[in-house]
Amino acid sequence: MAAIDSPAAPGLRSSLSISEPVLSRALVQHGIALPEVAAFYAARGGAPFWMAPDGAWARALLASLERADRHGLPRARYDPEGLRRRMAGPDPARAEAALMAAYLDFARHLTSGVVDPRSADREIHLPVAPLPVAALLARLSGPAPTDLEALAPQDEEYRRLQAELERMRALARRMAALPEVPPGPTLRPGQVSDRVVALRERLAALAETGLMQPDGSLRPAEGLIVPAPLGSARVYDSALVEAVRDFQARSGLVPDGIVGPATLAALNATAAERFGQVLVNLERIRWLRRDHSERHIFVNQADFTMEFMDGGRLVLDSRVIVGKPKFATPEFVDMMDHMVVNPTWHVPTSIATKEILPLLQRDPNYLVRNGYRLVPTGSEPVPDGVTSDFSQFSTRYFPFRIKQDPSERNALGRVKFMFPNQFSIYLHDTPTKSLFEKDQRTYSHGCVRVARPFELAYALLEGQVEDPRGYFDAILATGRERRINLARPVKVYLTYRTVFLDRQGSVQYRADVYGRDARVLARLAEAGVEVAIR
Repeated sequence: MAAIDSPAAPGLRSSLSISEPVLSRALVQHGIALPEVAAFYAARGGAPFWMAPDGAWARALLASLERADRHGLPRARYDPEGLRRRMAGPDPARAEAALMAAYLDFARHLTSGVVDPRSADREIHLPVAPLPVAALLARLSGPAPTDLEALAPQDEEYRRLQAELERMRALARRMAALPEVPPGPTLRPGQVSDRVVALRERLAALAETGLMQPDGSLRPAEGLIVPAPLGSARVYDSALVEAVRDFQARSGLVPDGIVGPATLAALNATAAERFGQVLVNLERIRWLRRDHSERHIFVNQADFTMEFMDGGRLVLDSRVIVGKPKFATPEFVDMMDHMVVNPTWHVPTSIATKEILPLLQRDPNYLVRNGYRLVPTGSEPVPDGVTSDFSQFSTRYFPFRIKQDPSERNALGRVKFMFPNQFSIYLHDTPTKSLFEKDQRTYSHGCVRVARPFELAYALLEGQVEDPRGYFDAILATGRERRINLARPVKVYLTYRTVFLDRQGSVQYRADVYGRDARVLARLAEAGVEVAIR
């Protein structure tokens, strides 16, 4: 095969013109029937672009395609080797069309992802931007090629995850030989077990391979707290507890030194598993580009955290609680435009009939004790005696709505933050504060409970009223429901990131509590992404 670096290479003739009908047919054969592309070639008067004599743009494209796997993109789908053969072949029109098709495909994947997010999981409802064909073609100008990979997200998180992807490739073989901690009962400080020996060895091996480096790079053994001695001691002693706590802190787990299922899973995760996680989260960044400079709220469901950002500045962060796996919180973007102080909870029918009704049938006083009221669905009032005997009702027959009046016991707490949407999802306070101390916080029916709701309210009102705290607290003290419209609506991102860059610059991994990683990874594999380390 002739090289394409020389203007004299086959397929890169010094004077080449392709007739418009021939090129049009070739473009259609490659799935390109776009008016913007037709206008692009018409403006060139029939002269090819990729097959131009000097071949500079073609070389730049091929070089980018050959590096596509560094982005977690389907390199084989672009087939740079096949494109080189076409360029050296006898049909310049087909080569030109193939190169244009590869460019548009590659550009689409870099700008908005390989797969449609909505096809990956039924709870993903992220917007899909149309391919900006005109803008992409406008980049193809000037004598020197631009950096085509600049179409990818340019934030630090994306670049660090790219580096993490390469680190997992390099560590895969070394990790395969690491001893795993066998499954078994929860290990607690002071216990004696053969599994403690495996725990010591695993932590020592992790330190030796460098997996504990906060930025994802290799860490020398002395950089991690490693239990000593590293012999066959079966006692879960204080030195080993300290090492486990260090590991847990770096893995987003409660650093309690207790080796339960979550800590065990994190300890035994392989490079191949981490590689797949990073692939999926690179795709998630391409799906939804976060503008850190805009005023927004960013909820990471997998990390159970929320950030309120304004002008690139962190205004507030908070722990959050998200939906149980069977009530998984969806992923979407919307605009928060108001809050409700001292909210009434209009209990959804499914919760009223499936959860509250059985409690009422066992204990009719549950209604009054928790501040609930029955509201008839029709014009007739609630019949006398109903509230003392609920045995006649069922999930199929329950002609009432249930409301919970504003109070400290209200399931929504004292404030809710509204961004009206088709899923009836919002952020809110909660009376069950103790759940925020859990490391896996999946307890809601889908809405997002916020650990610091009053601070969020004050921050949202900043610049809208002279004294946000005093204004909000005065309304709160009335005990009456009150809506407050936001003078500046705030974009809300409800996302799911299992690998991300924390504010200290460390690459963090989180458990896939909703099982979405596996589904997204399967869709990437179907699209041609190499999801296994070879």
